[in-house]
Amino acid sequence: MGWQTALFIPLLCLSFAAASIAENLLPEKIASMYTGWVAPDDPERDLQADLVEKMLDPLAEAHFTAFYAKFQDARDIGIDLSDPEQKARVKLVADACAERGLALVAYTYHHPHHGRNPERFPEHEAMPALVLASGETVEDRFALANDDVWAYVAGEALELARASLEVPIAAVGIDIEVYMGSPASYDDAAWADFAAERGFDSKLPAAERGPFVAEQGLSDAYVEWYFQRWDGVVQRWCEAIHAINPDLSIAIMPAHHTHRMTRPFCVHAGTERAPAIIDNWGMYNGSGLTDALLAQQDEVKALNPHNRFVLWFRPDSYRPEDIGVQAYHALLKTDGYCNWHIGMMLPGEEADAAEREAAAARWAAYSEANETALADLAAGREPTVPFVPVKPMVAQMDIGALRAQAIPQLTPAGDGTGEDRWIPTRELQRFFIHAEAGGQISVGLWHLAGAARPLALQYLLLRPNGEVLRNEAVSPGATEEFTVDAPETGTYALWITGGAGGQAWYAVNVHNARFAFPALDEEGMGGQLFFVERLFPLTFYVSRSSAAAARAIVETSGNQSIIAQAGDDDPVAIDAGERAFDLPEADILRLTLSDPGEQLPDGFYVQYVGLRVEGAAVPYLAISPERRLLP
Repeated sequence: MGWQTALFIPLLCLSFAAASIAENLLPEKIASMYTGWVAPDDPERDLQADLVEKMLDPLAEAHFTAFYAKFQDARDIGIDLSDPEQKARVKLVADACAERGLALVAYTYHHPHHGRNPERFPEHEAMPALVLASGETVEDRFALANDDVWAYVAGEALELARASLEVPIAAVGIDIEVYMGSPASYDDAAWADFAAERGFDSKLPAAERGPFVAEQGLSDAYVEWYFQRWDGVVQRWCEAIHAINPDLSIAIMPAHHTHRMTRPFCVHAGTERAPAIIDNWGMYNGSGLTDALLAQQDEVKALNPHNRFVLWFRPDSYRPEDIGVQAYHALLKTDGYCNWHIGMMLPGEEADAAEREAAAARWAAYSEANETALADLAAGREPTVPFVPVKPMVAQMDIGALRAQAIPQLTPAGDGTGEDRWIPTRELQRFFIHAEAGGQISVGLWHLAGAARPLALQYLLLRPNGEVLRNEAVSPGATEEFTVDAPETGTYALWITGGAGGQAWYAVNVHNARFAFPALDEEGMGGQLFFVERLFPLTFYVSRSSAAAARAIVETSGNQSIIAQAGDDDPVAIDAGERAFDLPEADILRLTLSDPGEQLPDGFYVQYVGLRVEGAAVPYLAISPERRLLP
């Protein structure tokens, strides 16, 4: 008996026996805020004061129609709504939403948060680990295209679906952001089915399957086959939720509707009785409602006419006057909007007057937009608020142009040792990062300019083939870390910008063992440092490509100065000019940049430092001789 039958026949019977809410609870237009952590197993949190009064009351007063809450356990062991106390806390939130006219969209995360771990969770032993095309088995990651695995990993959504029979939950959702880079797996279960279809040896050892498929010229065919298998898993999971409660909507984020991990949800999650919520993060970076996003809405609805297309804001990426216009038109032209996250609208006790005023202005903008849009829709009026494109608060980048640039596939050099370092820089910069399939890409980003340049950073992480793996923002003054799974072995490109023309300066800290910061090129890209006293001195290593002449050049701008030291030579001051350093015959040049301190000439300052190379020098800078990437 399969997991669908064994697990869901009792639930299906229960759905007929229980008194469920016999209609879908989604509003026609979603105007919502999101909060990221509601732990049913945390009795210490006063949900009445901390969530109902602090979040739900202001939402109701500002004419919002929904509330997104992510329910996660506090101990990474999974929520358990058979526990009356946990169920009561979910009911408290759901009932409070219903009393205020807010539809509850109950999101979950994958479980457990840190992946496959048979030592901690013995049941994981029976669940297949990811097997890469290289033959390597990644023991701490699941092979997701497996019904039993996905029922377990996304099991908290099923818990909430059962609860929806008794409490007013409009939708259950799953956030699969960390799984977006999941590759095809050659695990036992998948291989047995593929081998049977193709007449191959089903007993072939795991380490030999990917290489064997490659020898047959079927690597692409296998990947296509595997993600069709994933499509079936998602379809059966959606059907299982609707077997529990056919009036319950399913939500999915991040909803890149063309992506092989999320497209199946866009196809299978929506029904006539229970439309799906397709949560698209397209307005998150401050670009506003665009024709491109409206075209995406058309594509999403073409996949399934029962899809609701919901766009996401990030409140601190928009000025209040832009929020009012964009929220109003999102309600008129799409199925609504949500915001990540409500905490940005709730200044703490330590917040200063300016932060409180900004939050109040944003609340007022949302309230007016919601009230006006809902009234205009109800009356069938033409738009009463003219559409005006946003004035960006987030640094903009041409993602299409950046994706079109080929990513050099570089070779790791060194044993990977050496301490992490923050690299302070400015303008549009790129970093090349090596990652192994099944491994991770981990980076810290620090918005150094803060209020001096209150333009949020935008960053873009691209796979070796140019596909977008992550595209998000970092608020002024914030420090953020992100980690994503690497779907294949190769060189990834990380693009970051704080805005053109001398906008926000920032720092990057790549945690992967090997990465490269490209030197300054002829077009002025790369190799730019921004002096921040607490992050200097900085040391870079420059490698040779051959025995021919090779130089590294350090430059500053007018009335600026820096101290540079090549290897163990004496430090030299570079004042409003440049200095070339020959690479030693022994291959690697160590170049240290320091604050001139008391040596700073009168009328000079320290800010811009450029690093470029000539001749047989490799145009990729490293922070350790053991952490290099080479052509």
